[in-house]
Order: sequence, then C-alpha cells, then structure tokens
Amino acid sequence: KKFITIGSEVNLTPKSSISELMDSIKYMHNNFETKTNHFSALHIHIGLDDHVLNDLALLKKLVGYTFNCDAYLADQLVVTPPASTEAEQKWATQLGKWRKKTYAMTYKKRIMEADTVEGMGNAFQPVVKGKRLTHLVSRTDMNCRSIWDRGTIEFRFFSGTDNFDEYEALLNWCAKFVDN
Repeated sequence: KKFITIGSEVNLTPKSSISELMDSIKYMHNNFETKTNHFSALHIHIGLDDHVLNDLALLKKLVGYTFNCDAYLADQLVVTPPASTEAEQKWATQLGKWRKKTYAMTYKKRIMEADTVEGMGNAFQPVVKGKRLTHLVSRTDMNCRSIWDRGTIEFRFFSGTDNFDEYEALLNWCAKFVDN
C-alpha cells in the first residue's frame, strides 16, 4: 500500500528565537520530502509576553494598531503567484474570496470598547456553554483572534516559500511588528 498526503499543514514546536525556528525549518526541509504550496498562505504566529496578554491597555494598543493598518498591509503584502494552470487559477480565485483584509467598523468598535481582557476576547469570539465560537467571524490576514486561542498574533499575508532567506526575513518582520 501507498499512503499519500494530499495536503497538510506543518506546525513546528514554538522556539525561543528565530534562529532556532529557522534551524527546525531547514532540518525539516532537508530531511523530509516536502513541497510548498506557493498559493497557500504562510501562517506566522508571534507569541505575546504574559504581561501583554494580561494588560488591557497594552492589548488595546496592539489590537488597535493592527486594526488601523490591516487593510493597508494586506494590499501591500498579499501577493498571489501567477497561475500556470487552470486548477491554480481556480485556487487563486478561491483564495481571493476567502481572504479578509479587515473587519467591519462595528465589530472593531465592540472589541475596542471592552473593559476587560476577557471581554475583548469574547467580543472577538463569544463563548457559549464553555466553548469559544470561532466560526462566527473569519480571520483577517493579521489575526488577533489567536491572542485568545494561542497567545499569539497570526500573520497570514504571505505566500508559501522555499527560500530560507525570505522565510527568515518574514519572521523578523512579523516579530518587529509585534515588538513595536
């Protein structure tokens, strides 16, 4: 029998530095048969320190900053590679429909008006019967919902890449965005 994975996502164990993460990426790429889907978004999660995760003012500053520039950054950073087949063109068209640059102003306002850290998370994704309803609102290319799911901001702007220098530059850009 042959077992074939049609499509999957690789999630690496979080590391304490970008150089450690790059070592893991290079190891995986060099030791396993991998193929990058250049039409699929590269998801980069940058972890937030506990003092940020528990400080309403800092969270509002960070989330407000992402709200102020998410649509602009999506216009500047989202690059879909040119399709060379009809199937790739269909996939690229579908990606364009799925991608969400920004949230509605009323949604953003509700989040920013929350008066507790938990209230902000519930404004992003309500909790009903102990379960967070993640399906109600789709993620944007700069996903702050993951603050309450994973303690990270998720960047979904970038296409998949096999270029290690490009990968490292993207990781550094995302880390600097969060640090500033």
